[in-house]
Amino acid sequence: MTAHNSWAARVLAAASDERVRLWTLYQACVTDAPEDHDTALKSLIEQLDKEETR
Repeated sequence: MTAHNSWAARVLAAASDERVRLWTLYQACVTDAPEDHDTALKSLIEQLDKEETR
């Protein structure tokens, strides 16, 4: 699954308040990232996966 598909699935599965948090993280970590979009998105997904396993 590509990073974009994984991100879309995560957002669609999230409750509405969690979607707001995800969107805020996306803007901060991906939109404004110094690296390319795909790399930044993969890093954000990895960060969120780590949060879920705690």
